[in-house]
Parts: sequence; structure tokens; C-alpha cells
Amino acid sequence: MQNNKSLYNEWVKFAETDFNAATALFKNESDFLNIVVFLCHQSCEKIIKACLIKLEIRFKKNT
Repeated sequence: MQNNKSLYNEWVKFAETDFNAATALFKNESDFLNIVVFLCHQSCEKIIKACLIKLEIRFKKNT
């Protein structure tokens, strides 16, 4: 199983990827604002998950 530091880094990277995609899409395609908002939302959720992992706060996975 991954240690918390590598898991934290992985989730931060996921969040950054979503945010970078949202930023690029926003700058280049104003017709897709709904997708930009979705990607920003996903990025926020992923960075919150990373913070919970770093703070060692247990959470339940929703399916």
C-alpha cells in the first residue's frame, strides 16, 4: 500500500492536471464553460482529498 506522502502527491497531481485542463479550455474555448466548471469542481474535490490524506483524516469512499 502507498504511504500517505506518495498518495498525497498523487492526488495533488490529479488536481493540478484537472485545473490546468480547465485553464487551457477556458482560455481557448469559451463555448465549453460547463466543462471548465466541471473540471474546476473535480480539481477542488481532489485537492480536498489530498489535504485529508496529508492530515491523516479518515474518510469513507462513496460509490
